[in-house]
Amino acid sequence: MTNVTSGTVRLKGEVLHSKLNVNMHKLSMTENVTYSTIHKYLTQPDKLGSYSGDVLYAILVTGLGLTPEQAAQLPLGVVFDFVERENGAE
Repeated sequence: MTNVTSGTVRLKGEVLHSKLNVNMHKLSMTENVTYSTIHKYLTQPDKLGSYSGDVLYAILVTGLGLTPEQAAQLPLGVVFDFVERENGAE
């Protein structure tokens, strides 16, 4: 039997926050996403249970100034940490 691991992905919010071209308030206003949502994604990513494609797009394209094509070419490891769970842990 093979050893199956489980885990989760966690947004690298602090890393992305440090690279923003605009402040969180302006990003919120430009993309019509609540400030509290932008703030949570960038400063408390461990509190997120799921991710919105609209918010990720706003952060990567408007926030970081990437084109959609550049954002599509980013390796997943640039945007997310991959965290293995210990046996039985959630």
